Amino acid sequence: MLKFFLLFLLLLLLVLLFFPINLKFKLVFSEKDFKINLYKFEILSLNKILGAHKEKKEISKKGNKDTKIKKSSKKKRTFLKPPSNLTIAKLIKLLTKSKFKPSLKIVLDLNFSSEDAALTAILYGFIHQILSLIYTRLDCFFKLKKFTGNINPKFNNENYLFFEVQGIITINFAQIIYIGFLYLLNFKKL
Repeated sequence: MLKFFLLFLLLLLLVLLFFPINLKFKLVFSEKDFKINLYKFEILSLNKILGAHKEKKEISKKGNKDTKIKKSSKKKRTFLKPPSNLTIAKLIKLLTKSKFKPSLKIVLDLNFSSEDAALTAILYGFIHQILSLIYTRLDCFFKLKKFTGNINPKFNNENYLFFEVQGIITINFAQIIYIGFLYLLNFKKL
């Protein structure tokens, strides 16, 4: 019975190694808030953080002025330190040469307006150029299957900004293990 259970676990592990995992994320930035969602769960909301920070300030103002918070002087431990001669350029070169990159589907939505229509038109052209730069940078780290940038300028006499990014990163455990193994080998060579 134990042999069958171990065989089942081994087969399950092998199946999980090669089936992809989809990570859905969403970033929303508006004039009022900045949110980061993973699947349907909200990971970060700037309004909630700032609201909690304001409440802490109000509580600390009401409390004793003599009490001080002591900061801990513990050093963070790192398990794997990259070598000192590893630079960002070398790391990017390793990422671009890798054949086993996770795939990415991304949709960018940007709605904006400024008080001047001419400035809005200039920003519209400038943002299109930035999208091509974002595409080339993301292509270094991911296989881009879909990259869509929807830019909607509003020629109103008001300042307005709404930015939303929706994406899906597809990766499997075999890719993670292979990429990690290659990086460890290359770190030892450096």
